[in-house]
Amino acid sequence: MARVSKSTSKSKTKSATNERRNKILVSVALCIAVFGVGLMLLRAFGLLRPFSVPSAAMEPTLVSGDYVMMEGVTYLFCKPRRGDLVVFKTDGIASLPPGNVLSQRVAGSPGETLRLVNGKLLVNEQPVSLQSSTGAIQYVYLPSSYAKYLLTSNDTVTVPTNSIFVLGDNSAASSDSRVWGFVPGTNVLGRVWFRYSPPERVGMVR
Repeated sequence: MARVSKSTSKSKTKSATNERRNKILVSVALCIAVFGVGLMLLRAFGLLRPFSVPSAAMEPTLVSGDYVMMEGVTYLFCKPRRGDLVVFKTDGIASLPPGNVLSQRVAGSPGETLRLVNGKLLVNEQPVSLQSSTGAIQYVYLPSSYAKYLLTSNDTVTVPTNSIFVLGDNSAASSDSRVWGFVPGTNVLGRVWFRYSPPERVGMVR
């Protein structure tokens, strides 16, 4: 009976191990390549874009100087929902200079009637709790010399068709829909997805 030498057996084992390792490396390389191509395509079509946070309106969730990534794929399949941190362009919005990009939280959708009472948001007279990164958001009334909507507990506003009403998490320091009105649906670019700078604040954003 023929006997297989130990050296031959070890050689076959080593060869099989190398083959498996090479297959794994090729698979990883292909995944990285596909992922990279996907990112480039998303960037090319404006569905993935970076931007910097310009103000304190969304503190503590977003602070001035944060760098975040927006993704626009979600809104190809559904409309913005209450609580979403949307990114929108300012073109055509009264009192806002065109050509800028802002991010604030959706408070109201088309047809909904909003009111602020005791720091809480009411939607169609039902209390709704919107959450920032540190908990439930408490809203304040802005002065009538500055804002034009939701100035007192008696004020209501109904969101028109194809628009949304947005509010900043930092209610007392936020210039939002209370000041300049509704955001047309066509202005919405996507939603904030990921913060990539500064290093100590890197992570998903909600």
